[in-house]
Amino acid sequence: MTHTPQPDDSIADNQKSLNALVRSLRLSQGQFRLILVRCNYGELRQRMVQRLGEVSPVPIRELVLPESVESLYRFIQTELADETPQAVIVLGLESVRNLTGVFKSSNYIREELSHNFSFPLILWMNDPVWQRLIRVAPDLESWATTVEFQWTTAELLKFLTQETEKLFRADLTVSLDNYEEIELAWTALQKRGQAIAPELAANLEFVRGFNDFKHHRFDEALAHYQNCRDVLIDAHTEELERQGILLLHIALCYSRKAEQNSEKNEQDWRRSRKYFQESIQKFIDAKRFDLIAQQIKYLAETLRQLQAWNELKRLAEKAQKLHQKYCTSLQVAQDYGILAEVALKQSRWQEAKQLAQQALTLLNQSPEPHPREQGFYHFILASACQSLGEIKAAIAHLEQGIEGNQPDYDPQLYIDSLAMLRSLYFEQGEYLKAFELKQTKRSIEYQYGFQAFAGASHLQAKKPLINVAETSTDKQAIIAQEIAASGREYFVKKLIKRLCRSDHKLTIIYGQSGVGKSSIIQAGLVPALIQKPIGEREALPVVIRVYTNWVETLGMSLAEVLGVGESLNSTEVIIQKLRLNAVRNLVTVLIFDQFEEFFLLPKI
Repeated sequence: MTHTPQPDDSIADNQKSLNALVRSLRLSQGQFRLILVRCNYGELRQRMVQRLGEVSPVPIRELVLPESVESLYRFIQTELADETPQAVIVLGLESVRNLTGVFKSSNYIREELSHNFSFPLILWMNDPVWQRLIRVAPDLESWATTVEFQWTTAELLKFLTQETEKLFRADLTVSLDNYEEIELAWTALQKRGQAIAPELAANLEFVRGFNDFKHHRFDEALAHYQNCRDVLIDAHTEELERQGILLLHIALCYSRKAEQNSEKNEQDWRRSRKYFQESIQKFIDAKRFDLIAQQIKYLAETLRQLQAWNELKRLAEKAQKLHQKYCTSLQVAQDYGILAEVALKQSRWQEAKQLAQQALTLLNQSPEPHPREQGFYHFILASACQSLGEIKAAIAHLEQGIEGNQPDYDPQLYIDSLAMLRSLYFEQGEYLKAFELKQTKRSIEYQYGFQAFAGASHLQAKKPLINVAETSTDKQAIIAQEIAASGREYFVKKLIKRLCRSDHKLTIIYGQSGVGKSSIIQAGLVPALIQKPIGEREALPVVIRVYTNWVETLGMSLAEVLGVGESLNSTEVIIQKLRLNAVRNLVTVLIFDQFEEFFLLPKI
């Protein structure tokens, strides 16, 4: 039970703020006026914007800033074009990446705002954005009228309870997009002197730990989880499911810590196993066998890392029964895959082959593709076939696994598959194929940090590993350290600056063979474009290196970058797609690497 919230005047204050906002809009018709609206919660903002539209005597044009915006003034100009609205609301400041730059540029040209915008401009923001504005653009802030909307104490308590309960569950894919709002609500309650119940205090500690976990701050996450556990113990809670979920997250923290420190990680793996086992026992006591079925795979991975093969075999056999009852063919396939791996490690080649084939058969029944799992089962099959002397079958399985897989989710598996296939090619006298695989393997090892760049091939952008237990799916790239260390980051910045200018439609990078043109493009320019917008648009770099049928290659590369399944096989379709990208605030940067090869092709 929470304490009775103290009476407050938030409802009356919100009405006063709304009235003041309407009055400002009415009195500012035909002239510029800057109005700042402070509101910390998306739900309240949505409600008040809707209410403002209902009571305002003038129509209001609503604009939402994209994350990549660099200039507030240019964005509003572009969006309005020849339109002259009676009032404009701008939303989305909280999500702008270069917020400091946007505020500074607006501060410099604030006179331009008043000269060119003959309407009241309302900027909606939360307190952190407002405080940033005060720090970096104090003149702009002092120039404006400010109103504020707040929740009542009862609404704050309800919001915190609902949002923290959503996160305190066994769904590891749950998002934490409103973490800032949760902390702002907690701060507001503290300022009002409002006490909260132990259960809510425990939830808040859990949410903070979850946020640290998502940002790879595992020691901080463990501290918050332990605080949560202490509060639950002090409150004498008997909620077994809640305890099991907390123990599950503690175990996952130790697993991620162990993955980060590959040299000294056995102690963290053992702690992870301990907490996973305790979590499963809590779920057993709560009779939540469905939760055990969902989370048992994490314990299996821990046992794999500890090479506890007999224990892993017993776990997989138990998991099979649970997954057949509560889950899909994918989970059952994973159980067969685990049993196949154990058989392989214990030199039971024929059994490993049969189990892996069963896993692959079940996986193919899943409606969604699972390239990592498919690659893993093919690798086990190839290993078993190699040990049984079935070399052609081993090569075929490795080729299938590599073709249908990608290194992002499990680069070590991909590298191991390439190494085995290269060895088999070499033994069969396929020396060219073996050499090409060696080059590919070295490139991937460099990209994912498994080895330093040796200079035998082009530099590539460094890539982070994708963690399937986390929600982020954004494409990322990291500028290679060698580019920065060699001083060539300066050239990357010059290229970006040139691309941002509208008077440079074509840029040619020229130099003798081997000076590093391709490395600058692939390890410097491309990851920089992914991270930094061009002007106010998201950059979409497309690199072309093959010109035997360059229109088809361009179409395939563009389709791959966009993630579309359609065929872009003609210049008309490609141009149409590029124009559509422009409408969607995307600027497509076509990069033709080693373009001199185009001119060396035999003429038809």
